[in-house]
Amino acid sequence: MRRSKTEFLCAALGTLYSIYLLAYFADTAAGSIGGSIATMIVTPHMLMCVLGSIFAWIAFFNNKRGMALTAAIMFCVAAVMFTMYAELCIPEIILGFIGYVRIGKILNEENGGIQS
Repeated sequence: MRRSKTEFLCAALGTLYSIYLLAYFADTAAGSIGGSIATMIVTPHMLMCVLGSIFAWIAFFNNKRGMALTAAIMFCVAAVMFTMYAELCIPEIILGFIGYVRIGKILNEENGGIQS
């Protein structure tokens, strides 16, 4: 069974970015009250990025188009929720939508041209 390399890149970048966010804001929140407030403001963005990464990995390992689309949409929502970090989500968004299309092509080839 072939897998989408693009979806792998999306999932890997999303995971690395999520780890960065969690580590940075865990350290910031421990420092002061201002850091705690900043962490509360960024928490929805972090949650969407983590969920997007989880869905991207599910899409990669199971070749599920719906999960790839969900992951890309989650990264879009994360970008809208905290626009200051939106440019950091753009690679995941682009790779997520391309991965969605590639998984569809892979499934189409494996099914002999039959759409499923």
